[in-house]
Amino acid sequence: MFEKARDLFERIAQWSDKHSPQTLFARALIIIVVPMLLLQALSAWWFYSQRGDNVTNRLAILLVRDLRLLISLRSDFPDDEHRNWILRRSAQDLLLFVSFRKGIVRPFKEPEYFDIVAREVQGAMDADLKRPFFLDNNIG
Repeated sequence: MFEKARDLFERIAQWSDKHSPQTLFARALIIIVVPMLLLQALSAWWFYSQRGDNVTNRLAILLVRDLRLLISLRSDFPDDEHRNWILRRSAQDLLLFVSFRKGIVRPFKEPEYFDIVAREVQGAMDADLKRPFFLDNNIG
């Protein structure tokens, strides 16, 4: 058993001697540059993932605020003339295509696992609106 382990160690040592840099400059370059590159890649990944989460969360909250405004406008002005104006303005200015239907909420499938934006919006709507809704985020 010790023979096999020593043999394996010898092969690994020979391979690393053959493939490792021979000059002091190359070794120093690897010792200094590789950790710096790894640290830079890790910090860039962490920064952009945090930034993306913050932006997604803020956009979801702002969307829910817009929807809450439309709901309050609809409840304050229930007649058809104002309803049409609210729907037209939300489509033109906010690019939100909404419809108000009394007592009808269509069932919808849960957002996919990697659809982070849909999950954030659904969570914000559940927490803030506290009323049934249907969310269709398929554009096209």
